[in-house]
Amino acid sequence: MKKPFFFSLALTVLGLLSQPLAAQTEAENALVEPLAFPKNELKINALMLFVPVLEMHYEYLINNENAAGLSAHVQLGSDYFIPFQALGFYRFYFGKKPAAGFFVELNASAYVFNQNWYGEESETADRKYTNRFTGGFGLTLGKKYLTKRNVVVEIFYGVGRSVFHESFYLNFGITVGKRF
Repeated sequence: MKKPFFFSLALTVLGLLSQPLAAQTEAENALVEPLAFPKNELKINALMLFVPVLEMHYEYLINNENAAGLSAHVQLGSDYFIPFQALGFYRFYFGKKPAAGFFVELNASAYVFNQNWYGEESETADRKYTNRFTGGFGLTLGKKYLTKRNVVVEIFYGVGRSVFHESFYLNFGITVGKRF
């Protein structure tokens, strides 16, 4: 009973965030200036390369304070507890530079996890993993630094909870990329 309720509540909140406010008039929209900076960012999570996992991020800057994006990671080694993850996010920025500084991120993730990393014994002594597919929602906090040449560096940490299984996912890293 709880899981369908929280899942539908989260979908409703994400739907409301993606819609423009009905109270805005056309006159207010006409006053909004177009972005005077590049709107796209492509980044790689340098911290995850030590795990080894390849993680890429794409972010679209909606305005000076909001952005939406996608990230995906795939396991390069054999012993990481989340071999695949696709994550969509929406960010709120609180900095002086456009879409930079401290941020709060709401995210939704679809991922595969190895069940025996969560305390369940493997079937054989050779560490055979049982993979499960699930999805969840999370919250991340971080800070983005922006240079004059539009190079971005982010430091962030967050956690999310699965909707269908008793599992969680971590969202952390140090990303380096370019705004274009």
